[in-house]
Parts: sequence; structure tokens; C-alpha cells
Amino acid sequence: MHTIDSHDLISAQLFENFHRTDGGIAGEYEDTFSFLNRSAWPECQQVRTLIEEFYSRYPSHERAELRCKLQNQFDSAFFELFLHELLFRLGCEIVVHPSLPQTKLKPDFVGRFACGEKVILEAVVVTDLSNAERARKARLNGLYREINAKVNSPNFFVCLRKVTNAHLVPPSKDIVSFIQARVAELDWERMSAESQDGNPYALPQWTYVGKEGFEIEICAVPRSAETRGDPEIRTLGAFPGTARWGGSSPALKKSIRDKSTKYGAMTVPFVIAVNGISRWGVGRDDVLEALFDPNHEDGKRDGVWFGPKGPRNRRVSAVLLCKIPR
Repeated sequence: MHTIDSHDLISAQLFENFHRTDGGIAGEYEDTFSFLNRSAWPECQQVRTLIEEFYSRYPSHERAELRCKLQNQFDSAFFELFLHELLFRLGCEIVVHPSLPQTKLKPDFVGRFACGEKVILEAVVVTDLSNAERARKARLNGLYREINAKVNSPNFFVCLRKVTNAHLVPPSKDIVSFIQARVAELDWERMSAESQDGNPYALPQWTYVGKEGFEIEICAVPRSAETRGDPEIRTLGAFPGTARWGGSSPALKKSIRDKSTKYGAMTVPFVIAVNGISRWGVGRDDVLEALFDPNHEDGKRDGVWFGPKGPRNRRVSAVLLCKIPR
């Protein structure tokens, strides 16, 4: 067992060591690790320092894997690092990815308290995005990136109002060419004067129609006189909004339920730690509905801990809900 105490601080470097001068904001599609690594903001330095401190207490033989995950899957990797730090500050002896007698699968941590009691801790991050939604987001982010990089619009912000059939996004060069041709025709002085009159219909609007039903509604908004021609300001000024009915309880329920049976029967307390970072929020009602489903219409509950026949998933000792933002 790898014992960690306050004196066991092995030198480690997670972020690059260089003089930072970049004071820009995070890119719309930039991953968290890359932004933290490049940013000269004092706040980012504070975050880097704290993460480096956590990282220095992580077992040296596990750091390479964690570093790779932090660079590519920051949300889940940071949550694991956070939980490791939590166990450390509770005075636990910690084993990362311990072996279990009943399965070849390995949970995230086992912690042993000073009193001798043990706990198995498993992490899961709930973003409330399906695989299809992740793919849709990735395609749109790729399109947005190309518009920002390739549309030359020094006098106008390009605003995207609505996307239809986003799973059918055509080659970005077609949309970029369409937008570039439209903004090149605009007169900044005239459009700026008309928009200041408070007439929303004065803003030029277009619809790009692609194949198989893909559409994207676009408008242009005059930049202020102070920001005209500033190359540091990105082209896109607004993105399509989204809305839906319901909360995050289905995603919470699925994530906890999947973890609850992953390792078979447990001989020590098993705690599932959930970081709820859904864009729709995770509230008390979402948690109660996911765990107990108290308000099911026909009375047949379908919660993690309480189903149609009563209590279930008793191998899960507790659920630790966190809301650590990105």
C-alpha cells in the first residue's frame, strides 16, 4: 500500500514552466488544460499552483497516466485528482486503482482511515450529454472554429441564430464562403446608424441552406467604432441558444446505476462520487429523483436506491454529490 502523508511531496511538474504573456480569454472551443497552461492571468496562476500541489501528492507511478488524462479529458481527470486530495486531507492511506478479489476491474481509489476502516471511492462526471449530442457539439464547434479563423469581418460581428439538423453539417468551407460574401457587401456606416435607431429589422439576416435539410440562420451586427478592425476580437459574436424540458435526474440516475453494479459485491463501504456539471444544472430535486424517484406518477418508483419492489443497489453505501465547475 502506498502511504501518503504531508512529508511525502515528490517533485513534479504538470504545467509547462515558461514566462506567460497571454492575457486573452479562453477560446470558445479551447480545452481547460490548454487555457490554464497558456494564460498569464493571476487567477490561472493560482489554479495552476493548487493543481500542482494536488498533483505532487499523487503517487509517482500513476502520474503519467493522470497527466495524459488531464490534457485530454480534463473534467474527469481533475475530479479524480480532487478526490485523491480529499482522501489525503482526511488522513487516509490511499491506493490508486486497487485490485479487488471478485473482479479484474479496478475502482479509482481505496482509502484507509487512521481508525483502520476502509472505503472504496469511485468517480463519475455527469455532463448530461448523450453520445449523439457530443458528436453534434463537436461538429458545430469545428464549424465555429473555422468561421472565426477564416471569415474576415473587421466591421461586423457574425451572429448565429439557429441551426437545423446539425448532424448534417456540410463542409465548413461552403458556409465560410457564404458568410464572407455576405459581410463583404455590408456598409458599416449605414448599418451602424440604422441599428442605433433601435430597429431590430435593420440587421442583415441570411439563411444558409445545405443538403438534406441542414440550415443555419445568420445575422451581422456592426462593431463599435472602438473595436472595428481589432484582430484580437473574434468574428463570432453570438451562438444559437438551446432549451429543453426537465432536469438532470435521468443522467444522474444512469451514471450512478452503471457504477453501482460495475464491481460486484463489496466487502467494504462503496461510495460513488458524482461531479454534476450539466449545463442544465444539478439541484436537490434532481438528486432525490435519481436516487429515490419519490414522485413517479404510477407509484412504481425507479430510483437508484428505491425501485418497484423496494430498496435496491444496497452495495452502494453512499453517493457524494459535488458541483465543481469547469
